Amino acid sequence: MEKKERHPDPFPGFGRVQRPTRYIGGEVGSIMKDPAKVNCRIALAFPDVYEIGMSHLGYSIVYHGFNSDRRVYAERVFAPWFDAEEEIRKANQKLSTLETGTPLSDFDIIGFTLSHELAATNVLNMLDLGGVPVLAGDRRDGDPIVIAGGCSAANPEPLSDFIDAFYLGDAEPVFSELADVLTEAREKKWPRNKIVEAIAYIGGMYVPSFFDPQYENGKFTGMLTRTQSFPTPTRRVAADLDNYPLPDKPVIPLAEAVHNRIAVEVARGCTRGCRFCEAGMYYRPVRERSPKNVIGYACAALDNTGHEELSLMALTTGDYTRLGETLRALVDECEERRVEISLPSMRFGTLEKSLASELARFRKTGFTLAPEAATDRLRRVINKVIDEEQMIAEVTALAGMGWKQFKLYFIIGLPTETEKDIKGIVELSKKIKSAAGKGAKVTASASTFVPKPFTPFQWEAMLPLDEIHRRQSFLRTELGGSGIKWKYHDARTSVVEGVLARGGRECGRLLLELHKRGAKFCAWTDYFNKEAWNESFAAAGIDLDKALGTKEVADPLPWDHIDMRIDRKFLESEREKAHRAEPTPDCRVGGCVDCGACDSSGTETRLAADAPALPERKSGQDISPQPETFSRYRITFRKFGKAIFLGHLELKSVFEKALRRTKLPLRFTRGFHPQMRLVFSPPLPVGIASEAELADVFLNEEVEPNKILDRLRAEVPEGLEITRVTEIQPQQSSLQQAITATTYSVDISQLEIPPAQLEKSIYNFEKLDEMPVMRKQDDRAPMDLKIFVQDISVASGQIKFSTDVVDGFMVRAALVLEHIFEFTDETFEKVLITKTGIEMENS
Repeated sequence: MEKKERHPDPFPGFGRVQRPTRYIGGEVGSIMKDPAKVNCRIALAFPDVYEIGMSHLGYSIVYHGFNSDRRVYAERVFAPWFDAEEEIRKANQKLSTLETGTPLSDFDIIGFTLSHELAATNVLNMLDLGGVPVLAGDRRDGDPIVIAGGCSAANPEPLSDFIDAFYLGDAEPVFSELADVLTEAREKKWPRNKIVEAIAYIGGMYVPSFFDPQYENGKFTGMLTRTQSFPTPTRRVAADLDNYPLPDKPVIPLAEAVHNRIAVEVARGCTRGCRFCEAGMYYRPVRERSPKNVIGYACAALDNTGHEELSLMALTTGDYTRLGETLRALVDECEERRVEISLPSMRFGTLEKSLASELARFRKTGFTLAPEAATDRLRRVINKVIDEEQMIAEVTALAGMGWKQFKLYFIIGLPTETEKDIKGIVELSKKIKSAAGKGAKVTASASTFVPKPFTPFQWEAMLPLDEIHRRQSFLRTELGGSGIKWKYHDARTSVVEGVLARGGRECGRLLLELHKRGAKFCAWTDYFNKEAWNESFAAAGIDLDKALGTKEVADPLPWDHIDMRIDRKFLESEREKAHRAEPTPDCRVGGCVDCGACDSSGTETRLAADAPALPERKSGQDISPQPETFSRYRITFRKFGKAIFLGHLELKSVFEKALRRTKLPLRFTRGFHPQMRLVFSPPLPVGIASEAELADVFLNEEVEPNKILDRLRAEVPEGLEITRVTEIQPQQSSLQQAITATTYSVDISQLEIPPAQLEKSIYNFEKLDEMPVMRKQDDRAPMDLKIFVQDISVASGQIKFSTDVVDGFMVRAALVLEHIFEFTDETFEKVLITKTGIEMENS
């Protein structure tokens, strides 16, 4: 047998990190290009872990959007977890991309996606770890140009010392324009400063180094541009989303993503006008995709990925004007494919009873509803007018259809909130619990109001830390014993979010101080470093009371020089109406409210209401039952290279998606949550290669084994190879019962252990009558390794042995090496263990 090489680790010490699949790449759908044949290389940096970044639809749009241009190669990089960063720094290496392993410092552009304010500390850490000067002013020719975008870039000033250019608005229009600039820069060999200047003229771009903050007696008085020739930084809008298709071949994550599903954006923007909502203002006006394109994308993405869940996404999915017929068509498609369909949190009053009944055909995982405020008065203040009786009626109706889990979202600390409003959360939650019926599970969760830029509440005060704790404690006590589960956001992270959300360039010093103290993953409650934040606030001279307090409407704000297509007078008027508890109607039904989002250039509300009707629904009935008879096929496959780092559940997910993509007549279990009939041989520990992994798949029809082999071979990712498919009788023993022994080979060529020493270890083992060992640390009784291990030998730089299955028990290869040869953690890092074969009963 040929010698199998271990795939090069992304960095030294890789074998010691949690979830190695975060760092290996090679996923189905990832894009590979020749870097030498492109004009521009972009590292798309997501300042959080892989499984969060891979769930972010905007990040996927940017990745595929840039890569659709043959002149550009965009690669992915995510914030490494603490253990991975430690290993990278220990080895004096740099943070690198998944696709080619290129350090960040070697790219033309680094583009950050900013999904929330607390990602700022990870931005600095990733730049530093990637070998890029953290401060924009320290970068020279040859250093990457650092760009950042996303909803949290609405106020770019806190990060302006570290980012060369911010992009404001929808990403789609900028892909080709940025490529044009970078292509010309490469051809003409522009210096770095000229490239940055050219970028400043691209619509939607904001280069902070071209603007200087002005102060008078230490008080901020506004921004002054260094030259009048630069256009006002203005948010870009993708006017017609149907001109910008969603990526229908998204990357399929290896590590389990937070949202392991296809996200279908049906609309962008919202004109409901919730006065606390930054996204609702930032993404105006409403633009809906046509039902035909929504359904076409959904079906193509399901075909290309094999995902088993589909979600319709928008700021207010229930407001999508063609939701009814679109959802009905997708329900039929999803049932045929055994795919779940879900909606995000719904606004009360937007889900028709008929649509709820369609969703009831699937597993009822729960409904998420967002009253936000618990009293009629406060809902008028925030412009979310929903009648309490209507809420109760909707929950009662949903409960009658079989839903037994409800999640309620509230916000505490909203402007003008009183003790009555706080008590209202308790009262409304209990009423909904009662309406949900006996046995229903209700979770009430409350975040803390954070005033955000470009909203009517941007001038309002935020609760101080002790008052947030008091209100949270009150709700926890009052809801205790009610049968309602209570959840809340960490008050400390909310406070620092409030500081950064409305901060100016003084926050640059704060972020530098945090970086010096090692602060990162600050949105993760368990890793929030209170001491680092307190010390950094003091070092940066930031007064928390002032930062969180009320802003005077007449005073300039750090983001006033940016045109977000939201008129300041509209925001002021909305604030005044909020304090009068006066609502403003949605402009889609109540007429224009002069918010400033629409203009004469084609940027306007675009609804799908006038799009062509969908074909008449054909079924709407339950899918055909599976036949009583079925076929069973045994798949033999190799696991090598990058794939040795797949955990068992990750491997199972990879195979399930690959099998769905083959379009074979797969068999599923019955019930509301059908599972694919797929069974694997006993799990292989992470880091071990295999020449003989087995899986049994069940089909509803007989299929030629070679046809299964060819289809599946084409769908598995790098590091997996299907070598054989055979039909077996359905009544044969299960894999777990049929395996009698496993053989292994261990490549020890990198070890400096004399062969004689290894031979002596074997001799000592074989002369023993027994070798009692503990399979696991919590085992109550030892097991005798002697009765499991057979045919152990050393030759040609390989240790070979087999392990028997005894009374249904197996032993790990690592246990054999640890006890017979005294392998340590350091030893295991230098060897490659390969499972070379499996012996089966009656074979």
